Amino acid sequence: MDFTVDISQNGAQTLTTTSKELEKAASEIDRSLQQLVKIAQTCGGDLGIYAGEVDSFIVDQQIQVNKCRDSVTILAQKMNSLASWILLKVSEYQKEEAVGVIASANEALRIDAQRSDFVTKKSGFGNISFAQQESGFVFTKGANYEKFIKGYYDYEHTTYQAYETVVTETISASMIEGLRFSPDEVNNPDVFWGDNTKDFYMEIASRIPEVRDALAQGRELSDLIDDPELGTCASLYFDPRNIPKVDKWDDYYCFNGHGRHRIIAAMELGFDISVRIAGERHYIEQ
Repeated sequence: MDFTVDISQNGAQTLTTTSKELEKAASEIDRSLQQLVKIAQTCGGDLGIYAGEVDSFIVDQQIQVNKCRDSVTILAQKMNSLASWILLKVSEYQKEEAVGVIASANEALRIDAQRSDFVTKKSGFGNISFAQQESGFVFTKGANYEKFIKGYYDYEHTTYQAYETVVTETISASMIEGLRFSPDEVNNPDVFWGDNTKDFYMEIASRIPEVRDALAQGRELSDLIDDPELGTCASLYFDPRNIPKVDKWDDYYCFNGHGRHRIIAAMELGFDISVRIAGERHYIEQ
């Protein structure tokens, strides 16, 4: 059913201001989530038999917080779209004598039901594909992306079981879904790679086979970490304190923590990496 709204420049400005405040709130949610994860990593070794329960709680909170933040971002984007539409209409009717004009707002408020706006490869990320969500955030798109995104948006129909002891396994980096990026990081890869540059991370990742062979031949990890050539790779990819953390989701894995740069570099090179698996999540078909 069509409806009408009063439009004015003041109204558009109010919408824009409110949108900015919502975006600030979304940033605060992100910072709170990062702080929660940091605290858990710092205190995890002291939790004993409760570590698994705490890990499970944090995983649930991460997904719920992500959804909350995404909803806030979607609302902010819709408000910006409506503000832009209002300003356009004001411009079209600027010769009208009335202070406010009446116009249909349906075209500005229609909701696109599609969850993914595009799926593409971006320069600066080799052969890695991305899928942008309605919220604006972007996920890497691997072979199991469709399964991952189904569970992500239908989280209520999943079950999670935390392991009593975190399990370390070696898997193909390409089996990891759920690495989230901002549009700016994808469109401007230097923003993602940062001061160290992509070449820095690719060089480190390229040493993975050498470190793995050295370990297989009996060299101690501590010795390799002190090695001037292999040390950084050994530390970032093989030291249990730094190994990326994931959850097993049926027959693939979902990113859960830190280490995006390491995982992306290994993905590009097609290497297997060590991961710490905190638990398993399963999708319950309806």
